[in-house]
Amino acid sequence: MTGLMYVLADASGSTVRDGFHEGVHLALPHLVHLADERDARFCLAAYGDDAGLRVALIGAGDLTVIPRIPAGGLSSLAAGLRVVAAAIEHDTSQLRSDGMEPGPPATLVLAHGLGTDRDEAVLEARRPLAGRLHVSAPGEDRLAFTGLGATVHPMRLGDAGTVAASVVTAARQAWPASGSTQ
Repeated sequence: MTGLMYVLADASGSTVRDGFHEGVHLALPHLVHLADERDARFCLAAYGDDAGLRVALIGAGDLTVIPRIPAGGLSSLAAGLRVVAAAIEHDTSQLRSDGMEPGPPATLVLAHGLGTDRDEAVLEARRPLAGRLHVSAPGEDRLAFTGLGATVHPMRLGDAGTVAASVVTAARQAWPASGSTQ
C-alpha cells in the first residue's frame, strides 16, 4: 500500500507571532524526510483567507523544493479542510487508476489557533475528509479541536525552534513508523 501524508498549515497573519510561521518552515524538511522514511507520498496545503495546495501529492523522495508559504489574512480552517478533502479524493482515485492501492490518508493540521469560520462550516468541511485527522495546536485551543474528531497534539510556541520541534513530534505521532503507510 502507498502511504499518504497530508500537511495543512495555518498561514494566517497571526502566525508571524510566537515563532509559529518560521517554525513550520523549519519543520517542513523534517516532515518530508519522515514521509520519505516511511516510503510515503507527501502533500502540503495552507490556509489563510482562502486555501490551496502548495505541494501536490508527490513521492516524498522526489520532492526537491519546499515552497515558502506567505502569511496573511484570517484563518479559514474550513477552506483548508475542503482543499485537503478534495485532494485526498482526487489522489486516491488517481492512484487506483494507476494500479496502486493507497493506504488510509493521515492529515496533520498545524494550527496557530482556532479558525475564523463558523463552527458549523468547519464541521461540515471536516465531514468528507477521509482518513485520520491530527491537529497540532497551542494552549487552550487544543480542546476545541477535539470536536473535529481529531487526535490533538500539543504545540509549544515561543521561538521557531520550539515550534519546529513540536511540529516534528506531532508528525511522528501522527505518522508512526509502523501502520502509517499501511
